[in-house]
This record gives sequence, C-alpha cells and structure tokens, in this order.
Amino acid sequence: MKKKSFLILKKSFLIFLCIVPLVVYSKAKFPIDTSYLKSFKTLMYSSSNITNNGKFIIYSQPNSLNAPTTTLSLIFKSLNSSWQMIIDSITGPYQIADNSKYVIFKKINKGLGVLELGTGNIEYIPDVEEFRIVPEKKMIKIAFTTKKDSNLAIVDIESKKKIHII
Repeated sequence: MKKKSFLILKKSFLIFLCIVPLVVYSKAKFPIDTSYLKSFKTLMYSSSNITNNGKFIIYSQPNSLNAPTTTLSLIFKSLNSSWQMIIDSITGPYQIADNSKYVIFKKINKGLGVLELGTGNIEYIPDVEEFRIVPEKKMIKIAFTTKKDSNLAIVDIESKKKIHII
C-alpha cells in the first residue's frame, strides 16, 4: 500500500511540475502584430547577396540598432574558406562586379571603395558622388561623378587606369 501511494504522490508531483511552468509562461505571452516589425531594424534594413560564382556572400546590417539607419556595416564571407571581413560606415548601396572578384561601395570620409574579395585589399577613390559598374567583355570599369566638379570619370578596376570625360 505504501508503495502505491508513493507512486501516486510521485506522479502527482511530476504533473504539478509540468503544469506550473505552463501557467507561469502563459501569462507572459502577448499578441504580436505588424507594429512589432518596426523594432526589427536588422530585418527591415538588411540585404544579402551571393556572388555570381557562388564563392562569397555579402550582407549588410545597420551599424547601430538605436541610431538612424543612415550607415551600414557590410559583412563579407567566403563560402569556401574561413576568410571574412567587416567594413563599417557604408552609405548607400553596394555593387558586385560581374566577375565576382570585386565589390564597390561608398564609405563615409573615405570615398568610393573597391574591395577585392578574398584578399581584403581595398582601394579608395575620394570625393565620389555617384557610381555605376560598367560591364565590358574583358574589363570591369567603374563610372563615377565627383563631388567637386561633377565631372564623369571611368576607371578600369584591374589596370587602375582613369579616363576623365567632361
């Protein structure tokens, strides 16, 4: 008889232990509606891309969750090795070259940045206002305008040759 009552007491205690957390946590839940999406800035202002050759992933996120989202951090990761890199204070969109070798972006106080993926080598072109990648068969060129004189310039990324066009 003692054994049977002990088993009943043991089962009752286990049931009690299972029910108490359910009651406690059920009161902590609150309904979620679309207004809560605004608090997830990393979801709203993030973007991600994979290079054409599938070797690198690039994604962006706000520099600070509390600050306005005027600047971003770009995160670069290799899918084939442990190489990764983070660049802060990025403004505006970034572009990946068709050959999957370069990423072009604008950085505060530095200008237009050209990152060679997998190496970490970055070259900056100061005072750039706007830019576009100009695809050609064997070359990757960047067309951009400068802040000072609004002249159009084209740079071949590989050879670093610069052509000014008025």
